[in-house]
Amino acid sequence: MKTILRLGLSGIIVLAMTFAFIHVSRGKEEKLREEINELNSLLGPQIKTISELDAQIEELYVKVESITDAKGGHVTRQDMLEIMDYNVESYKLIEERQRAECQKAVYENALRDRQKKVESLRSSFFTKIFLK
Repeated sequence: MKTILRLGLSGIIVLAMTFAFIHVSRGKEEKLREEINELNSLLGPQIKTISELDAQIEELYVKVESITDAKGGHVTRQDMLEIMDYNVESYKLIEERQRAECQKAVYENALRDRQKKVESLRSSFFTKIFLK
């Protein structure tokens, strides 16, 4: 009788620990999923910003080309000042684009990290046994 009670009590303890583990794992996974969703929502605007900056930079290059092509290589002093202004503006946009690219890379790395953690939780021993 005592042996049966010990086995029953041991079984209950093991089951309770297993369910506690699964509950904690699901809570961690849910938190990671929320972080993944947040990172995805931050990535979209960064990609849009980069695209818009690319278009603005290209527009400035076209303006510079149109000035030099229209004059056939003989640009006036005023044209040179205008070209220099366009170049300064384009360098500022290029720097802004590089900052946006860096921020995008940070978000992508964090996203990959969170996804790996979710996969790690899902591939744990108890999760494989009890969730499948």
